[in-house]
Amino acid sequence: MTAFFRIALALCTLVASSAFAQPSVQAEAARQAKALHVEGVRLRDAGDLPTALTKFKSAYALTKTPITGLSVGTTLEKMGRLVEARAVLVETAAMPDYPGITPTAIRARAEAGELGVQLKARIPTVHVRITGPADGVDAAVDGESLPADKLVDPIALDPGRHVVRIRRGTVVREQEVSLKEGDNPQATFDLTPPPVAARVHPQKQIVEPPPAQSRPTPVLATVGFALAVGGVMLGSIGGAIVLVNKSSLDNRCPAGACPPDSFGILRETNTWATVSTVSFIIAGVGLALGVAALIVRPSEPKRTAWLATPTAIGGAF
Repeated sequence: MTAFFRIALALCTLVASSAFAQPSVQAEAARQAKALHVEGVRLRDAGDLPTALTKFKSAYALTKTPITGLSVGTTLEKMGRLVEARAVLVETAAMPDYPGITPTAIRARAEAGELGVQLKARIPTVHVRITGPADGVDAAVDGESLPADKLVDPIALDPGRHVVRIRRGTVVREQEVSLKEGDNPQATFDLTPPPVAARVHPQKQIVEPPPAQSRPTPVLATVGFALAVGGVMLGSIGGAIVLVNKSSLDNRCPAGACPPDSFGILRETNTWATVSTVSFIIAGVGLALGVAALIVRPSEPKRTAWLATPTAIGGAF
């Protein structure tokens, strides 16, 4: 009996210790949450919203009260994260009464409910409409996967730019949407697979070569023949003048002795004789150049008929 009473006494002591320890743990959590909340308020008033949000969330994790929930929701709302803010505010508004709840907490709970209703009207949504087969569809918004059944209802998103990506098999469609508060646009995605191209059976056809064209005369031959014609014409004119002057000098210069008044005709005759000689030389060079250019010019390529076979288009039935 003595041993039994000892065991019973030990159990009672253990239970009593646990009962007293539980309030002590809760009190410490409440104390830490209050300190974090006070620090968050200070940071929020100083304009450091990201750090303030971290403090408020830590306090909310320790003790979920309407006061800490309202602080988390209002800070998220100021940062433009309306979807997350409304979720916290709705949760806060649904908190039941608890022993020792203060009037401040009751007012915070009511304010959270009112702000949650206001945010519902401000949060933009996107209606996703899919044309073509909708089975086996994968969706993602800003890189985050979204269950296909969520596409039935409008997708709530924060204001700003978002990328909606829809995939079915190898067909991928992507759209960027820019949202403002209260927007409710529709994004349509056509997931109809591309048609399969039929194979074209090859057919033989004869491709006739282009008709033969007359070969143009080489430029070098043209220049050579032009020099030849010009040289012959100038040489002939010079020769004619020399013959006329020679006939006149024969009459003026008997026995090869010319009087002084014949010297001008003599000089003219000698000049034209030189011009005539040089012209005939140039004509000969030009003629040789033209003939050589005609001989060495490239021959006309052979005309060949080609057998062409069309290439099959990719794809098959």
